[in-house]
Amino acid sequence: MGPDPLLADVLVDRLLACVELESMDRVVLAAAGSSDRRALLDCSATAALLAERIDRPVEVGYVSGAGERLGSVLTRSTGRVAVATYLLAPGFFADRVRRIAADHPVSAPLGADPRIAALALHRYAAACKMSAVAV
Repeated sequence: MGPDPLLADVLVDRLLACVELESMDRVVLAAAGSSDRRALLDCSATAALLAERIDRPVEVGYVSGAGERLGSVLTRSTGRVAVATYLLAPGFFADRVRRIAADHPVSAPLGADPRIAALALHRYAAACKMSAVAV
């Protein structure tokens, strides 16, 4: 869905549901990954938005595609680390995140959240508007 302050807010809520953030030194944003450089930059932008909200360092780890792998990021991360799942739904990648994270607390995927639905509708409407202008 690309970076958006609203997604960072949902990520914070998911983290708070699984761990006391005050007890964590840092967070790793676990993303599916992509071979598209723009998608990787979007994940980094989302990590920055999340870091701003939780006042802790946030790095990105990927379970596929290009970019540094989640396991590698977790291995070199010091202190108490939580994993923020930057996936929309449970399934293959979410299971993989949990497996790789091992003993680290892992948030649930973003899931069915009215804020995400509203964001998707807003972006759809904006795309339709842009498409109409282009014609």
